[in-house]
Amino acid sequence: MSFKVVILTPNGLYLEKEDVEELYIPSSNGPMGILSGYTPGYFKLGEAGILKVKSKGRTLYFAVFGGFVESKADNKVMVVTGNIEASDSIDSARAIEAQKVAQSRIDENKDANTVRLAKLKLQRNLVRISAKELGQGHE
Repeated sequence: MSFKVVILTPNGLYLEKEDVEELYIPSSNGPMGILSGYTPGYFKLGEAGILKVKSKGRTLYFAVFGGFVESKADNKVMVVTGNIEASDSIDSARAIEAQKVAQSRIDENKDANTVRLAKLKLQRNLVRISAKELGQGHE
């Protein structure tokens, strides 16, 4: 059995996919899988993680940054996020460079706020790199 996944961003509908067999989300409590007939509920997404959509033998990978997921009784799952990037749209070279810049800011700064922001950027770029690699089949 399958279900429908709808992904919304502030810019509107990002993805609407029928025939989804499995959805893996980076919840704030850790990775979580959702299958057809899953108990309805709300789940908070972590600040940065990889979202996987399995449909018709194909897996799509996304870097997702915050938001929430609603599993509905009508076999529909809605993902609402402020930012999401498909693995095939991620520029690896840019993400690696941004990772290096963030790491150097962490290493060179004593200011707690600067370090906190740099750690967040580092985490986001590590997720982008991972999503890109997974999308290219390097599981």
